[in-house]
Amino acid sequence: MTDHISLKKYSNKGNLNVITVIPDEANYILDLGCGSGDNARILKEKGKIVDGVTLSESEAVEARNHCRNVFICNLEEGLAPEIKDKYDAVVCSHVLEHIAYPHKLLTDIHSCLNAKNSRLIVALPNIMAYKYRFKLMMGKFEYENAGVMDYTHLRWYTFKSAQELLISNGYQVEKASTNIGVPFNRLSKYLPNFAQEIIKYLLANIGKSLFGGELLFVVKSMKISNNL
Repeated sequence: MTDHISLKKYSNKGNLNVITVIPDEANYILDLGCGSGDNARILKEKGKIVDGVTLSESEAVEARNHCRNVFICNLEEGLAPEIKDKYDAVVCSHVLEHIAYPHKLLTDIHSCLNAKNSRLIVALPNIMAYKYRFKLMMGKFEYENAGVMDYTHLRWYTFKSAQELLISNGYQVEKASTNIGVPFNRLSKYLPNFAQEIIKYLLANIGKSLFGGELLFVVKSMKISNNL
């Protein structure tokens, strides 16, 4: 384990669940917690212009290969003053769980959204997914290097509490979804695709929080909507 989040480097293949819900017409995108620029790389390939924000100097070095600008700042304190542009979409993928007091950041985001058709996309890990519920029931609350129990996480959200956070900070939730995780996935993968989809549909109706992995929200700023 590294000693501080600013020393930790996040790198992956990009969050396709997030990228898929970014509006097609969004050309200027701000990626908060951009990591090594994995989302920016995919968006750049789609012809989008992306600015990134990170707390890590090492992440910034790699992210600059894909971002127009990379700002180094602590999002716990809100957006850096030098972020003055307006954006068609702001991406907040697995960021809010690292922030103890997200109100300042969520308030600042209103000011950098371009217009009433701009959107904020938020992705969060789901602490109430079935396998974590089981661990909690067994008295296990153990930090890990990555995932829902990442040792740098300061907050955990449920499907309901995440929406309440966004609404209380001036956003209207337009889409709220989860990627349904099927129990015993190693066995279910041998089922035909239509059978897997039926299982996912049934599980989603039983409980999104219970079987959902990542929580995903598309929201619009009510402050901008009210002023236009």
